[in-house]
Amino acid sequence: MFTLGVYHLSSLMTTGIFSAFFYIRGAVFCSYPSFVFISGAFDLASWCAGSTTNILITVNRCVMMYNTNLNNILFNSKTIYIWILLIELYHLGVLFFVQPPLFNSLEMTYVVNPHSGYYADTDGIYHIVWASVHNCTDFAVSIVAVSTFLIVYHRKKNRLAEKNAVFDRQMFLQVLFIHLFQLLTSAFFNSIRFFGSTRFFNAAANFTYVVSQGITPIIYLTFNQTIKGILINKVLRRPQKTQLSQSSPKSNLFTVRTKTIDLK
Repeated sequence: MFTLGVYHLSSLMTTGIFSAFFYIRGAVFCSYPSFVFISGAFDLASWCAGSTTNILITVNRCVMMYNTNLNNILFNSKTIYIWILLIELYHLGVLFFVQPPLFNSLEMTYVVNPHSGYYADTDGIYHIVWASVHNCTDFAVSIVAVSTFLIVYHRKKNRLAEKNAVFDRQMFLQVLFIHLFQLLTSAFFNSIRFFGSTRFFNAAANFTYVVSQGITPIIYLTFNQTIKGILINKVLRRPQKTQLSQSSPKSNLFTVRTKTIDLK
């Protein structure tokens, strides 16, 4: 979760703050070439790493609901660091080795063609193959992961005790809402890459992207009783009955078991 938060903060910085600055200044690539290039590189790398982390969390939740033993093998306290390392290597690879999109205030978004708005790329010189590959893969894998999660949850919910059913329902809603905005963002990006766009469409895509990066903590605070309890007890200093995680030494960093206790 911490790693995902870092990627989301980076995306919010590049798309929410830097792009607003560029737009207010009426900037194109030639206005601030180094700044625009670095901002675009971090924006693309953070999006790729963050969306991949979201998919990994969904797979973890699905496996945890399907088979606890298998989940303890794939996502235990040791293997979790391997997953984080792989995602960070992917993040760095995109950051340093993939051509970034560049912000253009005429288009109100990061675009492939640095001259967009005054010189059309009629010869198709400018393109970012990996961004298109990632977005298409992210869209397809997200649909498969969420559909699989829905099937597993539907088959299991009738056999669950009420307490476990509530926990699994909250976990399902977390995954569903987070991936809903990620799917919308991927769909917007794919449409822009393959079919072109308008300024209004670009603005809508940027808005959806910012929401997808910023809504995750709101969803967790709404549906995750563990995080909500820690916030109330540790930050607000208010005792409350809540659901905290009860984990064994062999449990992984993604998996949580609920137990209601009275916080003193």
